[in-house]
Amino acid sequence: MKENKDFIYDNNLSLKSKGLLILLKDFNIENKNINIMELLKYCKESQTALNSAIVELKALGYLKVKKLNPNQSSNGRYEYIYELNL
Repeated sequence: MKENKDFIYDNNLSLKSKGLLILLKDFNIENKNINIMELLKYCKESQTALNSAIVELKALGYLKVKKLNPNQSSNGRYEYIYELNL
């Protein structure tokens, strides 16, 4: 992943979303499979706050989320794949 830090200076992003983007970027570098429950382990904020940051990042084009149906996922449940767009 390229080292693009321009998002840090984007005044359209809230501080909460910038922090989540940094966390997602770090997880992506480490090739971890991350889901909402996993992210909550590293956040003080609630699931609602985390979801609102995800919505913001999606709306501004920093994050793409692909939803897999149970028949497409490895665990037979709905699965979400997060892709950073930096």
